[in-house]
Amino acid sequence: METPSDSGQLFRIGVSFGTVVSGQSPDRPVRPLPDACGEPSGNKRTDRRSARTRRLLMGALMDLMLVKRYDAITVQEITDRADVGRSTFYAHFTDKDALLADGARQMIGALAAGDAAHVSLPLLRHIGERSELYVVMSRGRGLPLFLDALHRELTADYAGRLAARASGPSAVPVPLLAAMVSSMLLTALRTWLEAGATEPPETVDRAFRTAADAAIRAGLAPA
Repeated sequence: METPSDSGQLFRIGVSFGTVVSGQSPDRPVRPLPDACGEPSGNKRTDRRSARTRRLLMGALMDLMLVKRYDAITVQEITDRADVGRSTFYAHFTDKDALLADGARQMIGALAAGDAAHVSLPLLRHIGERSELYVVMSRGRGLPLFLDALHRELTADYAGRLAARASGPSAVPVPLLAAMVSSMLLTALRTWLEAGATEPPETVDRAFRTAADAAIRAGLAPA
């Protein structure tokens, strides 16, 4: 049986948040990571060091969330677990909520690269493989905060995809349509998790795509 420490190690080596899911080195970020000022750094060594620090911190947070409520976790506990200084933590994140949101950004950035229409199936598979973690996250603010961050990232991703498909002014403005489709996906995801994730992710994905594609066709119709 996998222990909390084992699970955290999986995150640290790049199976989960912050790194490409497959086919690339865990030392290479999915897309350029910002430096402490929020802008991409031109120093590749600095980028790699920053990416590694972010993975260590995210892995530590995941370790801790397996054994205690998110609300009770402190930044000091995260930095102690990751063996990273507090000043280093605050050079990257304002608080643990920002760390959790960064995990969502990195995850969507990695998963969105492989599908021209939807990110739904890779997202469902990714989370389904870690459903126990998300059940633990639901015991407090962790899961709602993470889903809020996912919604922002998914909305941005869908906005780009839908804008590329729109031929002009549409019946539903693209930003609103993107937010609606993202909400549909997260509703399907949360319902699936709350039911124990017993259905295969492919089944949930087909149901989501049936509804989402109909909404997209109607929404992108000429105004």
